[in-house]
Amino acid sequence: MNLFKGILEFANLPFKKGVLSAFRPIVNPLKRTPTKEPEPLNDLSAETIKSLTEYYKGLGYTRDAINRAIAEHKSNRGVVDHKGYSWITENGKPVFAGHGKCYPTAEEFNIFLGKYGFPPTGKEFELWNKVFYIFSYLARINMGIELSEYEESPYLIGEFLRKYEKDNRVRFGGSLESTICACIYGFWEKRKDLHSRLKQCKCCGTFWIVEKRKGRGKPKSVFCDEVCGKKFGESSREDINKRVSTGRDRNKRNRQKADIQEFEKWLIDKEKFLPREAKERAYKLVYECGETFRNYKRKTSLKYGIS
Repeated sequence: MNLFKGILEFANLPFKKGVLSAFRPIVNPLKRTPTKEPEPLNDLSAETIKSLTEYYKGLGYTRDAINRAIAEHKSNRGVVDHKGYSWITENGKPVFAGHGKCYPTAEEFNIFLGKYGFPPTGKEFELWNKVFYIFSYLARINMGIELSEYEESPYLIGEFLRKYEKDNRVRFGGSLESTICACIYGFWEKRKDLHSRLKQCKCCGTFWIVEKRKGRGKPKSVFCDEVCGKKFGESSREDINKRVSTGRDRNKRNRQKADIQEFEKWLIDKEKFLPREAKERAYKLVYECGETFRNYKRKTSLKYGIS
């Protein structure tokens, strides 16, 4: 199992280019969500509140603590829309999270195990979860994202390192768990030069090692592929409507200016207006009456036989 290719492939099992993942490193909200905002969730039913109350009572919660926990449930719940995208509620309002498929499927695990010749053990998901959080931890540091004070990744890294150092059976070519452990140890202890080059796509969540940049400075890649860059950078519906509206207004102003010039020339040449009168008449026709020169010329030609 190649150290970087294999472990990155394992970490990237659930991610697909161009699909906004709920596990992407979120820095700023999207300009445009793939689906419309769902309707606000209904309030919790009496049965649900009763069940939650009994559950928290069993944990030894006080009445005030139970009320706070239920209030948290009401304000922070999730929903998956008709296209498979997850939304969470914050203060009663839906907030886009990402595609509902966040974790590797059993089929994806089996394909990976078969490719590298590992027997299934039932610990694949647990291992994937740990590898994901370790890589996500490094990627967020590289992106300058503020980490939670409850960040567990350093403890996971320490767990792998201690296991590798204490257990002689942890080596490449053994079980998946053993090989993953050896990969993490080698990556963390022997390839520190790669740590700052580990990136996670802001769109699909894929991890990758960026090529070393020639000269000074660090690589600034934030997308694993052009497909993700285009998807993430899609303009919001409001921005699109604003641009369309602005374009229409601009075209209308240009058309009105051209009509005024045509009106003035026509009124002076054909209807024998004085220049000042022609200008006043042209402005009135365009801005007050909403008349276009083309329509005015057609009507006048038919009425008076002027061409």
